[in-house]
Amino acid sequence: MRNTIIYILISFIYINAFSQTKNDLECEKKEKFEAVNNYLSSVIKDKNKEIIIVKKKTNVSEILRLFKGNIIKDNLGYFVERDGGAPEPLYNEKDFEIMKKKYQDQTSTYKRENFTNTLWDPEDFTYNKIIFENWEDVYLKMQKVLYPREPVIQIFTLSEPIYYKSKQYLVIQISIGDTNSSGFPSRLIAIMKKIKGKWIIVNETRDYIMN
Repeated sequence: MRNTIIYILISFIYINAFSQTKNDLECEKKEKFEAVNNYLSSVIKDKNKEIIIVKKKTNVSEILRLFKGNIIKDNLGYFVERDGGAPEPLYNEKDFEIMKKKYQDQTSTYKRENFTNTLWDPEDFTYNKIIFENWEDVYLKMQKVLYPREPVIQIFTLSEPIYYKSKQYLVIQISIGDTNSSGFPSRLIAIMKKIKGKWIIVNETRDYIMN
């Protein structure tokens, strides 16, 4: 009888923990999609126009690189200054290292690539005028000017959002181009905070290499 009670208690604790973990993951997924959609709604001015989104998600390593910025050292290897990156006090070394430690494993397999093998699903978006294309096709069309001149269509690459500072912020890496350009001149991270129940952009940090 005693063993039966212990078994029931252990089973209850396990099921409860599993259920809580599942609920937490579903909540995180919902928040991340909300942040992505809120970002798009803030930058798409004409809601009647189609946009292009690259199917593959960009590598999380780009978030970490752009967030930290370029660390400049002297000839002896001592820190001189930090060029670019998220501005202080939003950038905090301790909080950044926590974020890096949590997410850097997601970048290891693809650390030499700009994209992961994870695809965006049309159901992830509330905007309903999206054309999904492979990166290879987008790149070829842009380089060879194969897109029609009119209408001009915005092209986005997007990363999976990641949390920062104990989930106070969500950070997304975005590249923005259009069908009249030959590349993605605007590479940035959007740092978003939940204010009054809505994820709002509080900072956009652009690529220090391209500035």
